[in-house]
Amino acid sequence: MPHFSICLLQAMLVYAAPAVTVTAGLCFIIEMWRIVSRVGASSGRGTVSFRDYGILIAAPYVVHLTICIEVLVLGLKHPKWVTRDKTYMFCHLDSALPAYITGTVVICAIVIAMVFVASTAIHIRKHMAASRLFQGQQVANIQKMVVRFGIFTILPVFGLALSVAQVSARPRGVADGILTIAIGTLPAGAALIFGTQSDIMRVWRFWRKRTTSKSPLDTPK
Repeated sequence: MPHFSICLLQAMLVYAAPAVTVTAGLCFIIEMWRIVSRVGASSGRGTVSFRDYGILIAAPYVVHLTICIEVLVLGLKHPKWVTRDKTYMFCHLDSALPAYITGTVVICAIVIAMVFVASTAIHIRKHMAASRLFQGQQVANIQKMVVRFGIFTILPVFGLALSVAQVSARPRGVADGILTIAIGTLPAGAALIFGTQSDIMRVWRFWRKRTTSKSPLDTPK
């Protein structure tokens, strides 16, 4: 058994990781929805203020910090809850409460994300063929966004299926370990989808000269 403080810290991160990943994906989808929906809008319509961007940027960190504090309070209040799981792969709280809270946040974020994904897809389908706003490189960029949206919406389905299998089947030994690894890999997969955009990579390559885009959709996604 690891030291109590180390085990509690790991439990905080374990419960916060799925929620912060899905929340970050939701914020990305909202940002893309705002970009797509304001293309072709009248002047001043659909513009995004610095406050709006600030909320989208801060939301994942707020969710992560909130869940970490929640697990920290529960762990300090009930030290006996802090223990290793039955696979001995990580520490968690021997209580259903933190799992329910994280699950609620994840489900709400997934539902909201699917609404914005559907709205974005409808807007693209409605305007791509009839409008001249989407041409050339923009069409390719939009297709890349749609692919990312599609993969992101598929990942939670696998996550829910794995969670149901873990709870209902109650597997033991190697099978239980495989489920634990698979469930832990899904948030990393979602983060990889949204963290490998070319515009994000260009921002991190600060030593290179940046080029300006004429349209919010000119930048490859």
